[in-house]
Amino acid sequence: MIWGILGLAVILVAAAFVLCARKPMVPVERPAPALRHLGELHDRIRELQSELGEKVVPSLLRAAISDLDRHLGAMAEPETPDGGEQRRAIHSFIGILDTVGCSSLAERCRELQDQRRAGEADPELQCDVLEQVRLLRAELKAAVDRIESGDQPPTGG
Repeated sequence: MIWGILGLAVILVAAAFVLCARKPMVPVERPAPALRHLGELHDRIRELQSELGEKVVPSLLRAAISDLDRHLGAMAEPETPDGGEQRRAIHSFIGILDTVGCSSLAERCRELQDQRRAGEADPELQCDVLEQVRLLRAELKAAVDRIESGDQPPTGG
């Protein structure tokens, strides 16, 4: 009996050695996620600065950041049976995104909202939308910092 167990252990160690020695594991490099709506955002910030003035825009962007944080928090919580909090968060994302000029991302949120209403939400779409909203939040913070330091938003995107 002991020889059988010992033999099995030797076979398992040899198999592990063969598998590890075949090809070294090389980490797959994924490109860092990028905000795909950067040009829209920067164009809208410049437009807001000319319409409202440079003193008002940082406050507006900080309010958007605060709202995004609150709604991202709601999306991170387990969904309630009626889905109300997440439904309201997605609806709010749409308004915020339209305000800051990211209409193509707002349209993706509308698509997600429609899918959820129909009970057919695509998890990949939701993950992509949330990743883009998080990236937008980071870019809004960077924009506030640039404006307050006297820099202008980058051109293009």
